[in-house]
Amino acid sequence: MSAARKLAHRAEVVKGAAMKTIGRLTGNRRLRARGRRDQAKGNIKQYGAKIKDTLKRLPPGAVRGPMTFTLVLVANLILTARFPRRRP
Repeated sequence: MSAARKLAHRAEVVKGAAMKTIGRLTGNRRLRARGRRDQAKGNIKQYGAKIKDTLKRLPPGAVRGPMTFTLVLVANLILTARFPRRRP
């Protein structure tokens, strides 16, 4: 995955966090929800890119079937996923 795409995904997460914070400060529910959505969308894109990079790094003789993909997905979620807690 190119550095530009990784940067774009990270920028989407930061933009979402900023919108969420502004929405929380102003009491605007719609802006806060939109910020949460953008933040989640950016996180999903980042995790998808990590999985894609991990699959590309598998050795040539490795089986690249659905089971391998599932194992890589679970390993990435366990090792690298950070799920933020919801604030009331």
